[in-house]
Amino acid sequence: MDARPVINQPIIIRADLGDEFSSRVEDMGDDWLTVAQPLDLPAEHAFVEGTEFMTTWQADNGLYVLPCELVTIHRDGAMHMWDVGITGEVRREQRRAYVRARARGTVTMSWRSRDKVSHEVTGALEDLSEASLRFMCRDRSVVDADFHGLKVKTLLETAEKEFNLSSEVLRVERSEVVEHSSETGPWSVYLIFSDHGKAADDIRQIVFREQLRERNGR
Repeated sequence: MDARPVINQPIIIRADLGDEFSSRVEDMGDDWLTVAQPLDLPAEHAFVEGTEFMTTWQADNGLYVLPCELVTIHRDGAMHMWDVGITGEVRREQRRAYVRARARGTVTMSWRSRDKVSHEVTGALEDLSEASLRFMCRDRSVVDADFHGLKVKTLLETAEKEFNLSSEVLRVERSEVVEHSSETGPWSVYLIFSDHGKAADDIRQIVFREQLRERNGR
């Protein structure tokens, strides 16, 4: 299997004891990656040259895992970068990365395009996990936009709580909710949270309650 993450893709650095830290691919070659040093890396969790870890990322068809080794650490402006050697074959994990459930709520997504124009769309939440969501939208700007490498602001409103999150658009596709969708939509927008750490526990509880509600037929 020759799957690889792409430049600017959010990734997770998985340490040997199972701790996970958010990062991003900055550059890549056939047998190496350059990734941003995780901003959520605690001072007591040292990664030094020679440290082995797993690089994981979410793709359309599942969660991929790539064994890696930290080769060097260098600075690029204000950021620390890791040059990483690929030490083994990529594999696709059979389990889902996170538990997902149908959920009710409203999502407002806002972003600034490359031509400096501000956009905002609002839609109905379709499903939710602690790391991602899908919502339905009828605004065609989500189809026309170039989201590659862009961060979008995401306001997630549920019956229990509101969350202000930074996200990235994984993909946009015709919604499955309406049988005969047209050029006016609706579309399903898939978002991956960039900074879900602080909100993860609260979102996980909402997902759990939605699963129970669905299981009980409510």
